Amino acid sequence: MKLDIIVKKYFNSLYCLGVQMKIITVFLFLFIISCNGNTSNKDNSINNKINKTEKNKNNSKILKPRKPSATAHYVEIKKREDVRVSPNSKVEDYLKPYRSSLKEKTEEVIAKLEIDLTKKGYSNSLGRFASQIILEKARKYSKLPVDFALLNNGGLRKPLYKGDIKIKDIYELMPFDNYIVIVSVKGAKVKTMCKEITHHHGLPMAGLKIIAGETNGDTCDVNGKKVDDKKDYLIATINYLYNVGEGVPSLKSGKLVKNMTNHLFRDAIIEYVKEKKVINKIIPVNYLYVRK
Repeated sequence: MKLDIIVKKYFNSLYCLGVQMKIITVFLFLFIISCNGNTSNKDNSINNKINKTEKNKNNSKILKPRKPSATAHYVEIKKREDVRVSPNSKVEDYLKPYRSSLKEKTEEVIAKLEIDLTKKGYSNSLGRFASQIILEKARKYSKLPVDFALLNNGGLRKPLYKGDIKIKDIYELMPFDNYIVIVSVKGAKVKTMCKEITHHHGLPMAGLKIIAGETNGDTCDVNGKKVDDKKDYLIATINYLYNVGEGVPSLKSGKLVKNMTNHLFRDAIIEYVKEKKVINKIIPVNYLYVRK
């Protein structure tokens, strides 16, 4: 009896296992079919894209390079006269008295010049003239024993020739609103400045004398005396040169002693020229370069 039960259970288990295997095989079959369908769809889409690109290539037009135009095209530019604003009578009437007074002021003759002042040469006459003015006026305005003055060549914009000096000439000589400053520099730094000046073959200066060359050793004197390394020297210059250090970067390291914003260098020149009335000499050459 027990044997019969065992045999029945055995056959039942085989039967169940057979059913399960059948179900698994059916699912596997369906899965394979679906995969084949997807791959075939992908292949069809790829083939369709390839066919479309081939059709586009066949149907596309071949573009030939454009030939350059043989004729030049010009843009018409109106003349300046055509775009000017027409004068307004009311504005002209308002400005007329100011223009006349300004012209009268700038045309005023303030002195007579009997020598030419130009920027020719290392120690040029225009530079010595301007540096002498700033040295004298800095001493006068500050009441300080200023030792020497130093300027840059670029700030002097126009030479002065023999004849009448008008106020407009000074404005053209010094068109910038630079004012006078006084800087304190140690003697050791002054020697460095002398080397920088020599490198530029001289700069406008007064109270300072430099002898450089190929045979003798360089010398740098202030008011006829050798520079003392430990002494503090007062230098008169303009605010631009002190702030920028054009040509003499060592000047920027000096201590600002006097900042005379109310004394423009241009006004100092006008004042000096008016006082002299006749200008027929300037300070001697103060930069010499000795060659072999």
